[in-house]
Amino acid sequence: MATATSSSISVGTMVLDFYDPAAKQLFWTGRATKTIDPSNNQEKNQKNLNKAMAKLMKNFPPKGK
Repeated sequence: MATATSSSISVGTMVLDFYDPAAKQLFWTGRATKTIDPSNNQEKNQKNLNKAMAKLMKNFPPKGK
């Protein structure tokens, strides 16, 4: 006989796209993914989101060609 348990993991992905309307083209895109535990306190979740945003924006602005 075996026992199984399940749990929920909330994973969110934030995507930022910067579009140049004059050139009519996308010039930068960034993605960040982070797991948020609803049972954690809100401050810890906010710190995780801040870390994800810092990582996402690390390569912005894009380097010129």
